[in-house]
Amino acid sequence: MSQPTPVFIAHRCFMSDDCQSNFRTSQNLRRHLAQAHEFDFPSRISKARLRNNDSYLYLSDSSTSSNLAVTIHFGCPICQHHCAELSAMRAHFEGSHHEHLPNQQREHDQSSSSSTLLGASVDVNQSISGSSTTGQKRQSDEAICFDGINLDQPLGEHLVINNLDVSAGFHNMKMSLKANKWKLSLEDNLLLILSSTSVLLLDGNKYPEEVKPYFDYDQWRMIDEYIQQAYGIKRQPIPLATATQFSSILDRFINKKIGRDEAEISFKSLALPTMEKKIAKAIGNLVSKLPLVTIEENVNETELCSRFIDPFLAGLFDDPDNSIYLRWLDETTFEAKYKEVSSSRPDLSVTKSLGVKWATTLAYGEAKSAMYSDDHFIICKDLIKVARVCKDALDNQLFEGILAVQIIGRTVVFYLLTLPAQSIYTMIPLATIKVPDSINELPGLVYKVPDILKVLDIFERVCVRAAHPETIKHRCAPTLPMANIQQLFSQSKNRKRSCHIQLYHN
Repeated sequence: MSQPTPVFIAHRCFMSDDCQSNFRTSQNLRRHLAQAHEFDFPSRISKARLRNNDSYLYLSDSSTSSNLAVTIHFGCPICQHHCAELSAMRAHFEGSHHEHLPNQQREHDQSSSSSTLLGASVDVNQSISGSSTTGQKRQSDEAICFDGINLDQPLGEHLVINNLDVSAGFHNMKMSLKANKWKLSLEDNLLLILSSTSVLLLDGNKYPEEVKPYFDYDQWRMIDEYIQQAYGIKRQPIPLATATQFSSILDRFINKKIGRDEAEISFKSLALPTMEKKIAKAIGNLVSKLPLVTIEENVNETELCSRFIDPFLAGLFDDPDNSIYLRWLDETTFEAKYKEVSSSRPDLSVTKSLGVKWATTLAYGEAKSAMYSDDHFIICKDLIKVARVCKDALDNQLFEGILAVQIIGRTVVFYLLTLPAQSIYTMIPLATIKVPDSINELPGLVYKVPDILKVLDIFERVCVRAAHPETIKHRCAPTLPMANIQQLFSQSKNRKRSCHIQLYHN
């Protein structure tokens, strides 16, 4: 039986004799072909690894200390094909992957003879050929698709700030999606993908690459400041007397001068203004639930919600006396039943009842355990989901704004979604609160009281029916189904990609 041929796969540019560039990987060769020769590749290509077989023994180094005679073959940057002659590799590429060639060569290469290619190429074996076909099929799945997506929404009433036409800039940003042939990576294109359903994610403290072609840094900050002023978004002053009371009760509890039950009752019996009373209730709930010291084990999503997140959020938002309830949802939402096109199921909502029926929703949220904190792909998908259901709630209920909540581990991020002009929904972060994991860490929450008051103030004032509902109705734009939005981004994940909403020190 003949022995397999030892072969080293080289990655060399095959475009011209003048280009002698060599590369360590097929990915680096693709990058060179794209940058130097204007080839067109998707952001991610699934290429299976070459495996030793009866014909070839693949080596990682062309130089070997053994007496083996090593053959050099040139590898295809797309599939597993390789051949001994560089001219044969070019012929293979022009015949099998002509869609990636520079535009001016495609028409010529389409007429290339398949028989010439077969004569110039090297057959590896049947299993490798099958893997190549699978890789090409996966690659075709990376082509961007705009079926059912209408990006050119009517602008109508423009949002203009100091002669800056924000609506026009946002419209251009949205239309730029059409310039892409391949699906976008989600983590570092979140703002572009949200724009497809008319949502502008704003944060004046961050200046993402996606917005730079349409707004300079000063303009981006100006838009953020305008929205904050328009809706009265501002940090509340520290209520010194209240903060002192909170700290005093916690100090006595931690030092074992009072018990857990007495500490909880002390918080809930404080005579305070309404919003400060809600914070006292939230801290009292945490006193009854938190362990004395940090448990050195991860918690799953159910325990995370029941022990840490629910006591905190219930204290802030659950108000049965005023028919407002924090709900952990286990069936399709009120808006999804009302509008089939947006059938999503978020993890939580804050809903107001009217008699014995649920009436309106004031907030929606998604929760993930801390194990997903570095999975930016999942976190971005959750935020898109929350943005969509909040947008539907605002449109259907004709509200001024809807509160959006994203929970990652014990970190709770609050956003406000509003509709300041036609076809442009702004989503702006209000506060990021990390729920303590033990009684010993609970005093740190007292320092976040101004941020919590900011969220409660917005919830009370803005998450209400619009004073001019006809104006909101006129401004509304259609909500894209999640299936349509997913046509725009690749399902590939990479934790090394930059992410606009990445959490640090989670």
